[in-house]
Amino acid sequence: MTLVATSDFIDLQRELLLQQSIDRLSEEIAVRGFNIAVDDDFHGLRRYLRAVGAYDNPSFDPDEHDLSSNAFWLRVEDSRGKIVASHAERIYQCQDFVSDVIESDRVWFDRGVSTPRREWRTEVTRPPVKISGKVGFAGGMFIQPDHRGAGLSVFLPYFSRSLCMRNYATDWHTGLVRQNIAASPVPTGYYGFPRTTHLFDGTIPRTSGEFKDLHLCWMTREEGFARLHELPSHPRYPVALPILSITVALSEDF
Repeated sequence: MTLVATSDFIDLQRELLLQQSIDRLSEEIAVRGFNIAVDDDFHGLRRYLRAVGAYDNPSFDPDEHDLSSNAFWLRVEDSRGKIVASHAERIYQCQDFVSDVIESDRVWFDRGVSTPRREWRTEVTRPPVKISGKVGFAGGMFIQPDHRGAGLSVFLPYFSRSLCMRNYATDWHTGLVRQNIAASPVPTGYYGFPRTTHLFDGTIPRTSGEFKDLHLCWMTREEGFARLHELPSHPRYPVALPILSITVALSEDF
């Protein structure tokens, strides 16, 4: 028998895992009565977010950015074809995500923010690691209230990350959340991020009011795979991934 080199076996295992996670998450969404589609028309996302009164996130505004490549959003529809949930992703190639994308304000507007920074945010607190290479940035998630509690807040982030890792070979995954979300189980227990770190205090573009803490969610590619391994034992919304049992058995044979 010809043995597969260890690195080749791991690559194959991960390729199969990513594909099965996408398939199984699609099935979990379907059995709940929804259809999911991957869309690259961000005008549709903007119309949806504005129609439901959600945060009109400029990070995914096609009038502010060229989103013709390295970006997609997930469109979830009910049986009548009505959009009930969304989740978006951009992929950046950068030397330093925090400096190049966050501190420059390009995360919101390609041309930057015209308002002086001191008027809308404090200085950025850098995370303890340098985030570089291919970086996925997630946002634009809004689930209509009638459809919350069905697992979409878990399924959509995991589905999106698997697409990023499979299609773009992303090195990192990131997102931004407010303090009230960062202090809750949502980023780790639902979105699947291992951690959040304080980024700055501010209002963020297209919002107003008092300054509030903004936190950065981040994980490495390796942590993304580790989270997929834990998905079958998720405490609220487990997703079976039979390929994990098969590949473990095969690896033991080697």
